[in-house]
Amino acid sequence: MEIIFLGTGTAIFTKKRGAPGIIIKNKNETLLFDPGTGTGQRLVLNNIDPREISAIFITHFHIDHTADLIPLFFAFKTPGYKPYKRYLNIYGPVGLRRLISELKKIYGDWIKADEYKRNFVELKKRCKVNTEEFTIETFPVPHTTTSLGFKIRERKTGVVVSYSGDTGFSSGFAKFVNNSDILILECSLPDTMAIRTHLTPKDVCEFLKLADVNKVVLTHFYPPVDIPSYFRKISKITKRDIIQAYDGMKIKM
Repeated sequence: MEIIFLGTGTAIFTKKRGAPGIIIKNKNETLLFDPGTGTGQRLVLNNIDPREISAIFITHFHIDHTADLIPLFFAFKTPGYKPYKRYLNIYGPVGLRRLISELKKIYGDWIKADEYKRNFVELKKRCKVNTEEFTIETFPVPHTTTSLGFKIRERKTGVVVSYSGDTGFSSGFAKFVNNSDILILECSLPDTMAIRTHLTPKDVCEFLKLADVNKVVLTHFYPPVDIPSYFRKISKITKRDIIQAYDGMKIKM
């Protein structure tokens, strides 16, 4: 099992961080989480053929987490460039089908799936989805009214990776991700810019008091928080090794 961080930034354009995008894969299946701006190209730069993707999971509908759906669909319409698997499943919160319906009004047949099947599945706040190799559980998180966090378990090995997407502080989500092998958690803003819909270093420290996880990887950094001293402080307070994700980072399990 491997995790590849395609983008660890936000909606703000910077030289070193692209918009969110994460790959979780094994030998038989490739899952894409949050196809943010530029995801298609960063897949190729990380030696991942976009046609390998068997399922896409969306945490919420902000543009920096969904923008490359259209370029991917458009690419898959090119003759000879369809997904390798017959079905491409796209999962997201309630509202996914409406989003796709509105996009079809704009782009029409240019995003139509001609040579493969495409399924759009709206996820409830608490549900389970089984793909070929993984079981994905959902949990509502405080960002938008429909935002979801995910717990991803590789059934063969039992390895669990949890991903917050964008979120404010949630004791419920902290308990939900308890005992994860890896927790991918956002840390968007410094404490001086705290808001209820994103986490700050102080929030992360409080969150980790409730979540007993093996490894913590922080991501989704706006420029004001993208300073190493913040993360050293989190590590010192929580007495944990804190990994600050970067674009192109790979973790093998």
